[in-house]
Amino acid sequence: MKFGRISKRNGSGIMVNDGDRWMKAGVDPADLSGNLAVNRLNNPVVQMFPSSSFSLSKNTSFFMIGSCFARGLEIILNKKGFKVFSLSDEFSQWKAINSDVKPIGATNRYNTGSILNDFRWALDPENPFPEEAYVVYKSDQFIDLHMSAQLPPTSLDDLKTRRAIWDNVTANLKDVDVITLTLGLVEVWKDNELGIFCNTTPDGYAQRSNPGRFSFETLDFRQNLENLEEIHRLTSKFGKPGQKIIVTVSPVPLARTYTSKDIILANTYSKSVLRAVTEEFVDAHENVDYFPSYEIALNSQRDLVWSEDKRHVQGPFAHKIMDQFLSAYF
Repeated sequence: MKFGRISKRNGSGIMVNDGDRWMKAGVDPADLSGNLAVNRLNNPVVQMFPSSSFSLSKNTSFFMIGSCFARGLEIILNKKGFKVFSLSDEFSQWKAINSDVKPIGATNRYNTGSILNDFRWALDPENPFPEEAYVVYKSDQFIDLHMSAQLPPTSLDDLKTRRAIWDNVTANLKDVDVITLTLGLVEVWKDNELGIFCNTTPDGYAQRSNPGRFSFETLDFRQNLENLEEIHRLTSKFGKPGQKIIVTVSPVPLARTYTSKDIILANTYSKSVLRAVTEEFVDAHENVDYFPSYEIALNSQRDLVWSEDKRHVQGPFAHKIMDQFLSAYF
């Protein structure tokens, strides 16, 4: 088990830290340190004490990959003057499916399988992006299910242009100081022809145009952990010496479930698996930390956290999360 810089051993050799007590029996919580969970949970924005096993500087370079929550965090870091190499002006060349979404949303990566795909294609010269992954949509249109649904079907040449831009950006994975992984969900669709997981759901038209090619699957604990371990192997082999990884779990819930479960139950299962997998992964590697974006959002005042859809985190609250991130690492 990793312990952060706030941890120490007491005279009995027991590990203690500033945030290790929920409450203290028989004593009025108001008379004790504000670090007690019973006190912190009364605050509009809950304060966490994350384990930070390394420190960063203003010169630290980042690559942020993962669900839509990662996009908000990388924009905040970029505005604060940090070097964020997962951002690119070239994304503006992409045309979104409609005016309600931004083209940069196409860089969202929702499951550990699709995140691993990008690491393989970006880092391992023996595993480039397979052009067979482009899927026929209509007679003259194709889709790339390894991007995201913010971009519409288009010609094969246009898809290759989109992919070239993303390839240029993900090439930065090998040179940055810190990679942040934001894990989103465990419900995935598999491309059975290629044996790889898609990033987004093939719609009904795509499935009818390609009968039998896609199947639904729920990634279990073992599969998610294996994906993260393979990402670590690739970064260790091809990445910058001393490269760090910070993992978060996105607080943004599933939009829908493809199981028979109530969406709230399915989402609870999804986040629970990812949170447990993350703990195992972090404990196994000295260069990997967990940052509790998920816990900060779920334990803070709901009307401050969530937009009207009760799914997306409000911009001002994302700044509150990043304030705690900066406090932990700088």
